[in-house]
Amino acid sequence: MMRRMTVGLVGLVVLVGAGNVFASMVITEVGTGTPDYWKIQNVGTTNVDLSAWAVVANFAGSNDINAVHDPIWTFPSSVAPGEVIYRPDVGGDDIFWRTHDQGWLTIFDVHRELVDFVVWGYSAAELDAMHIDVAPPPNAPLDSFSGNPADTGWNGDPVSSVVAISAVLERFGASDTNTAADFRWAEPIPEPSTLALLFTATIGLLVCRLRLRRRR
Repeated sequence: MMRRMTVGLVGLVVLVGAGNVFASMVITEVGTGTPDYWKIQNVGTTNVDLSAWAVVANFAGSNDINAVHDPIWTFPSSVAPGEVIYRPDVGGDDIFWRTHDQGWLTIFDVHRELVDFVVWGYSAAELDAMHIDVAPPPNAPLDSFSGNPADTGWNGDPVSSVVAISAVLERFGASDTNTAADFRWAEPIPEPSTLALLFTATIGLLVCRLRLRRRR
């Protein structure tokens, strides 16, 4: 299940890597509880064509920085400015991210150029030795990725892990520096759909109470 919403970090100043003209797409949140999930947002001012783009995650249950989660996710065809794509691991699609352990998430464009990357919990030595392979999309069979995402998408050490039952790694600040300083751990909050259900239930309860009082 992939959900769209519009909130957040429009106007974020993004460092654009060589050859990467799609840096307005950034990872904004990684949830390491139940469910595990990710959020990606278009922080630019124009629509972005995401045809054949890919989101690739670490299969962290193996404690191996080179282990890639299966499946690799694809995007809707286009994302509007400010729009957020939310994807939980549902239906047997467990990512096995754990707050107190390790993980990473990447975005690749149609040519398998790295767009954004975040990594947490692993050591600097593990990150330096990282190597993954990402298959090409069906419509561009010559384009694939083989290497270390940190070479072009990250500077310095990974984000430190935290000891917590459930937490959210969220992007904050006014710029994207491709470092651990772009992210912080926060308490999880209900998703908009959950909030809407809670709000509806509360209003319904209030209406019922008012009707009961009037009948008295």
